[in-house]
Amino acid sequence: LAGGFGGSEQLVDSAPVLNTEAATLAAHGDLALEVAPAPVAGPDYSEVDTVGEPGDAAFSADEAPVEPESDLPAVQAEAEVGAPEVGGEAAVEEDEEIGGNTVPLTPQVEPQALTPVAVNGLVAGRYTIQHQLHHSPDRNLYRVTAQNQQRCLTCGRLSPLASETCETCESPLAGQPPADFYLMAESFRPEALMSDPGLMHLQLYHPNLVPVIDFFSDMGFGRERHYAVAEPRQGVRLSQLSMPRPGVQVLNWAMQLADALDYLHSKGVIGAGAEADDILVQGDRASLASLQNARVSTPDEADGTERRSTDLARLAGTVYEAYTGKPAALTPDGALVMPAGTPDPVIAAFRAAIEPMQGTAKAISSARWRDMLAVAMEALDELERPGKAVEFVAAGLTNVGRLREKNQDSFGMSEFMQSSVEHPMRLGFFIVADGMGGHKGGEIASALSVQAFSGEVVGRIIAPLASLNDNNSTPSNEAILQAMTRAAQIANERIYKARDSRLNDMGTTLVSAVVTGGKAYIVNIGDSRLYHYHRKRPLGEETSPNATRPLAKGSTPYFGTAPLPGLTPPFGPEDADDAADDTEAQHPSTDDKGLLSNYQLMQVSVDHSLVHRLVELGQLDAEEAKVHPHRNFIYRSLGGQPPVEVDTFVRTLTPGDRLLICSDGLNSMVEDEDIEAVLATEPDPHIACRKLIEAANENGGHDNITVIIVDITEYLPTAEHPFALMGQ
Repeated sequence: LAGGFGGSEQLVDSAPVLNTEAATLAAHGDLALEVAPAPVAGPDYSEVDTVGEPGDAAFSADEAPVEPESDLPAVQAEAEVGAPEVGGEAAVEEDEEIGGNTVPLTPQVEPQALTPVAVNGLVAGRYTIQHQLHHSPDRNLYRVTAQNQQRCLTCGRLSPLASETCETCESPLAGQPPADFYLMAESFRPEALMSDPGLMHLQLYHPNLVPVIDFFSDMGFGRERHYAVAEPRQGVRLSQLSMPRPGVQVLNWAMQLADALDYLHSKGVIGAGAEADDILVQGDRASLASLQNARVSTPDEADGTERRSTDLARLAGTVYEAYTGKPAALTPDGALVMPAGTPDPVIAAFRAAIEPMQGTAKAISSARWRDMLAVAMEALDELERPGKAVEFVAAGLTNVGRLREKNQDSFGMSEFMQSSVEHPMRLGFFIVADGMGGHKGGEIASALSVQAFSGEVVGRIIAPLASLNDNNSTPSNEAILQAMTRAAQIANERIYKARDSRLNDMGTTLVSAVVTGGKAYIVNIGDSRLYHYHRKRPLGEETSPNATRPLAKGSTPYFGTAPLPGLTPPFGPEDADDAADDTEAQHPSTDDKGLLSNYQLMQVSVDHSLVHRLVELGQLDAEEAKVHPHRNFIYRSLGGQPPVEVDTFVRTLTPGDRLLICSDGLNSMVEDEDIEAVLATEPDPHIACRKLIEAANENGGHDNITVIIVDITEYLPTAEHPFALMGQ
């Protein structure tokens, strides 16, 4: 693999070609070739990444290694081509006057070049050079094999074959052979390899660190040379991968890296590399690969806590970019901006690690961040796991409001049910669009969006799901969301063409949900909303849908797990045990207002409005946004120049949940807490829709109002639990 390097010279030829067991030489990094060596000290073993991306060339054992260009010292070679010599005729005479000032001549000392050790050369009697991987005036990097040594299984260090215990950790040795090869860095300056050699005395060894196993000096080649030897780790630099990466994979990496950082901090080590160039990844494994600038903090060091917080923030920032594809950005008041649809535990983890750098939050430890990442990964993993198919009841209603002459809202609903113990299926599709524009503009745009989007969703999602059998697999969450996103793009193109032909500025918002397999797949463009009314989950609670017990025999959609007040399930004596187990679901607790205290209303969609963006940036608070003169301005809608950016979300559904989909004619007139009160106290979705519209009109009815409510009533019956009653 041949690649260019930083600095004014480029390496274009003679780069070694590596195989899948050897290391791949990265084309950038702290050990990149430069005319003058970088001032940053220490070996960066992530420079050599083993097992590169598909397409990396192979290194065969019989290929010639990189040969040194010259054994001559730099100044000697210079002199041969006519460079002036010190003390010669062309030299500046001592005490020569320049510009009227006497300038003493600084004596020039001829430096000794760091010539590479020849292939098969033996260093300190312990390491044989296999190949030179990198050369610069200040540092060399080799692939080497260990000679006459054995490996400690406890700390990974090498000891002579005759030793019975490890020279580093004193563990018993069992003649374990060394690794197939190691990476060895060489320099005249020890600080160029490791800024704090005291790290070697700490016996650092962690599965997610690239360990330095040996640090020594040798006089075998004239002037004293210093060496650092590290175990190679398979993987590629994180910076070489396309971003963003899959969320679960990124958080899994982050947990490993946080554990490694916590280990370093527990040993008093601060300043470990945490940039994308410093991290090696392969599959689900990640390692911190650079201790170049790391050092041991002193016990009385005042900034120890601050440095540990800085280490964590740097690592979290790198992970954030891998997760989102964008660098971490903070609002003026120090809040981290998170992408739409990010689960709350993920938001909490990133903010807890990054925001303390701005002084807006208390610093946490790497161990605490690792624990928060575990909860965050569970939340993400839940979204990826298949849900349990659910039964639902839906209702929708629209109203022109009190001030508008016509209704520019449109909505659609489509349901499919297959009653079968072997293949129970219940599919639902719901959409609300809020049109805008001049005469015959908004209502046309919203109608076109519902028609075009619905047609695409039925063809791309509903029909394939309805025809599933044992011979084809259920599409992934990502596939369903991609199909919905494509449907939104087609709807946008259709409205854009109609807008152009009619010469008006019509457009529309769109929010839609596909309910299938115990999941709600959601897209939104604009400021129409989707809310999820669901039971609160304590932090760390098992979130798998399989953790919910099946319904008791004889229960109905409105009796059992559905949290609908005022209804008492008609259990018989034989169901007493099951009833006791499900007490919380069947008799949810209420607060002092008579509302369900163990349920909450959460807005899932994100408003693409000016005021919401100002709130995100910390320039407005929620109360100011409600009365802002531009609160109705939106910056994203269907009908603009294609393509349009689409937000996507996935939510797991369980019996008792309710989805509310609405145009802004509802939420601009009715506070969220009042919306929640209706959902908590009115079990019938049709009546709940009517009550919400009445509340909006009573508060002024300034806009058209459209509401859809979807009640998740029970799990569909299976061969194991055939007692649920479908269709009620």
